[in-house]
Amino acid sequence: MKKYVISILLPLLILLNATASALDAALLNSAQEIIKKHGIEKSLTNEEKFNAYIVLAFELETYGHLDKAISFYEKAKKLKPKKVDPLELETSYLFALYKFDQAKAKKYFKKYQDAIASSKDSDRERVLRFWKNVFSNSKQIQNGFYGQFFKDKNVKELMAKKKYSKALALRNPSGLEHANINAKLEYDTLSRLKGKKHGFYCEQMLKEFPNSYAVSMEICRYLKSGKLKHKGLNELIERAKKETPALVHIASALKDIK
Repeated sequence: MKKYVISILLPLLILLNATASALDAALLNSAQEIIKKHGIEKSLTNEEKFNAYIVLAFELETYGHLDKAISFYEKAKKLKPKKVDPLELETSYLFALYKFDQAKAKKYFKKYQDAIASSKDSDRERVLRFWKNVFSNSKQIQNGFYGQFFKDKNVKELMAKKKYSKALALRNPSGLEHANINAKLEYDTLSRLKGKKHGFYCEQMLKEFPNSYAVSMEICRYLKSGKLKHKGLNELIERAKKETPALVHIASALKDIK
């Protein structure tokens, strides 16, 4: 069944990666049609539906469609698979909500605290303190939160200039298990450039969707094995330019792995 789930998700992922700009309404409607056509919301197990919703939410958030991403996070949240610790899912949802509507995110924060109360993740208290600071009235804290954007921008610029050691110094692994796939791939790639060959943060998504040839999964696959599922590195870089511009600097850096 899992291979079947992946096979019906592939055209959807290709569709979501089909443009370098934000997805338009027609593409979003088509994505919903694929979901209906293949019965993703009816014929699959809760775990399979949960995985599908999470992939869709990540992809839509990457392209700036926060309202749609939030709706799929909410679908995933309703399923609540027992083996999934609530911290990562709830934090991903809160991040998307915060970027979309800060007032709504602040209002949701009480429910967020209740939702992660059962989390066994060792980072729970640190993440909770982070959000308490975000929603405080401290300008210094708020500036620190927004400062992450400039930090991410610097990492991207340093990687583009092949200043990998400086970029790695900026990309702190603390809390990466709760970060988006782009941040994970940056750290994994920089670590691989420094000789690391095992234990990449992107591996979990690759395990869940081993047949995917989305740019992000191809990067992770190359970090692990030095191989790609579809063509070569030059073609992957060109695909990234057309489909996922936010990953071009990461895909390009793969050529420097010894």
